[in-house]
Amino acid sequence: MPPGEFVKLFGGVYDSSWWVAEAAAGERPFMDFAHFVMVMKEVVEAAGEEQRRVAIGAHGEPGQAHREAKRRLGELVGSELQITLGLPAWIDDVLADAPTYFRSDEERMAFVIGLSRSNVLEGTGGPFGAAVFECSSGRLVAPGVNVVVGGHSSVAHAEAMAFMLAQQDVGSFDLGAEGLPAMEVVTSSQPCIQCYGMTWWSGVRRLVIGARAADVERITGFQEGPLPDRWVERLEERQAPLRPVEVRRDVLADEACSVLELYHESGGFVYNAGSSSR
Repeated sequence: MPPGEFVKLFGGVYDSSWWVAEAAAGERPFMDFAHFVMVMKEVVEAAGEEQRRVAIGAHGEPGQAHREAKRRLGELVGSELQITLGLPAWIDDVLADAPTYFRSDEERMAFVIGLSRSNVLEGTGGPFGAAVFECSSGRLVAPGVNVVVGGHSSVAHAEAMAFMLAQQDVGSFDLGAEGLPAMEVVTSSQPCIQCYGMTWWSGVRRLVIGARAADVERITGFQEGPLPDRWVERLEERQAPLRPVEVRRDVLADEACSVLELYHESGGFVYNAGSSSR
């Protein structure tokens, strides 16, 4: 959100004190709602006496003013109970150098395998990368890497991150919604049981896979979970109102497996449920 829009939205949280929001805008990104509240409060407390007096306004004392500001913020941004997940900072540099369009399955797979490799080398997560593309044009809609451990979330798999970012980008929970181009997810390794379900409900029309689940389990020790019998056919033969999902496997599989081997050889943490926690 541009600073001007941020100030316009949050400038009234403290009475007649738009300057609080203006100063807070420079402290973004906020880790969560509590951090946002703390920054706004610290701006007021660090201000001059006259500015503090205006911000506190009719409340008479700082504590009451801060409580009212927190309530107003909550109305604007939603409940204090929020979940924050994000991709590692290095991905911004990758995207800055990446092409807008990837013409072939191999080009798209090479990109997501590169994401998985960088995630291992940077120490920011598991050896898995994914991305959502427009099927026909090859336009990159959203990337994803595994951030389960750093994000303290078992759902933060690469496919999940790509789906969530893509859905936010297009403004719909359904990536196959009317008016949108057909989309696909390209993933460096076969979706686990969790990501199979996410693929089922995401709205994509196509699934492109690098390494297979057997490769993941054999090389790394991760447990991928049991997929349904005939899981490929179940995707490709879905009936209306659901749309069929075409599946292509083993695209650059050797390259994808090389990242799994890198992770294993570097002592990568196998974070299945029940593993020693970090």
